[in-house]
Amino acid sequence: MKGIQTEEASREATIVAPPKVPADEIAKEFETEVEVLARLPNPATPQLKQDDADPVPRNDGDIIAVQQGNVFGTSFHPELTGDPRIHVWWLEQVLTALGRRTLQGS
Repeated sequence: MKGIQTEEASREATIVAPPKVPADEIAKEFETEVEVLARLPNPATPQLKQDDADPVPRNDGDIIAVQQGNVFGTSFHPELTGDPRIHVWWLEQVLTALGRRTLQGS
């Protein structure tokens, strides 16, 4: 079966569930660009200037959250912060994927 974890499946005491989505559809998710969702300003990193003659991208801080398709990653532990916004966002993503209303009621 395409997409099965062959190494795991070869172990005697392991049961590997087949993927719910065909492997070629999973591959399409990873053809999308990585989207930067959040940055943290880094005062130790100098800000680059940008002018019309020499367009150099500004350094807008360290990347701390990204998304590619349905994969989300952070460089910190959101559950250890006192800010619930990332959890609300994630739950809304789940509800949207399930075709349900978002937490905000829209």
